Amino acid sequence: NKNTIIVGDLNLKHLLWNPPGDFRCDSEAENLLALLEEKNLCVINDGQITRIGENSGKDSALDLAITTANLASKCEFYVIDNTFSYE
Repeated sequence: NKNTIIVGDLNLKHLLWNPPGDFRCDSEAENLLALLEEKNLCVINDGQITRIGENSGKDSALDLAITTANLASKCEFYVIDNTFSYE
């Protein structure tokens, strides 16, 4: 479909969407990028943290937003500042 938006927790790390200073990269992420290129899809993440690494100490951007190329320039990526914790 020419108008597609896919969002989800893909648990993949890559320089394209990692937070600044995070140089981790999964080989599966390279496979995903090849598939996205083949299907003319774009990751619109902008490096915002989507997972707070309480145990590991490393915050991550594991939740991805993917759109068709024609929608990418019309979309904005936001992360809601709420960890759903109770204080």
